[in-house]
Amino acid sequence: MRIILKNREISACINALDFYSRIYMGQYDAIDFTLHQYRFDCDFDNQYKLARRQIYTAMRSLVFYNDKIAEWDLNSSLGIWSEKTDMRAKNAYDMQQVIRYHDSWCRVPEGGMGRNFDSPMYGGNLQPLKCECVKKGNSEVMCISNMEGRHLDIMITSLEVNQCLLNVRINKMMKYYTNDKNVLEMATIVEKLYDRDDASGEKYVKDHITTMRRLLRKLKHLRKASNK
Repeated sequence: MRIILKNREISACINALDFYSRIYMGQYDAIDFTLHQYRFDCDFDNQYKLARRQIYTAMRSLVFYNDKIAEWDLNSSLGIWSEKTDMRAKNAYDMQQVIRYHDSWCRVPEGGMGRNFDSPMYGGNLQPLKCECVKKGNSEVMCISNMEGRHLDIMITSLEVNQCLLNVRINKMMKYYTNDKNVLEMATIVEKLYDRDDASGEKYVKDHITTMRRLLRKLKHLRKASNK
């Protein structure tokens, strides 16, 4: 399968794949960090910050009940290269690396020092994506020419997860990772610990969600057409 991504769609894929893999690795502080980055301004400093962290810690302790990470700080993770890390996270990270790499070199042809410019290192079990990214005026256009069904499923799922997150639907988001009733009940509680009156990034997040919604329609149409 072949797909064309443009501008915000490229960023949406990179961000969604990144977040999707982080939660599989147990890095639950990415939830608050991403919401702070995209939607809320001062919410990190309000009275609910500690309560949210305690709930996320409890949620993670149940999801990773048989692993030492359950006792670690929320910014800790299994690591993408760990044999304990879910293969879906590894494949998502592989996809993110390739898209990020070609996007970075397209935007800054002279290169740079960041890891974005380093050749991707693969840990998943899917063939690496073949990408080409070019500038057309002020726009970027990326062509991915070898999408498989599993690539497409991961990309769609990661965008759905990210859409749930930015809409502060933590319960629905966590259903992609677990069916533990206690975890999902806590996820419903933590949704209420975000101050909707502090949504200073409301316009920006709506634009981002709109981009993901349009991209999801395109990807699902591609999946449907490939299954015929």
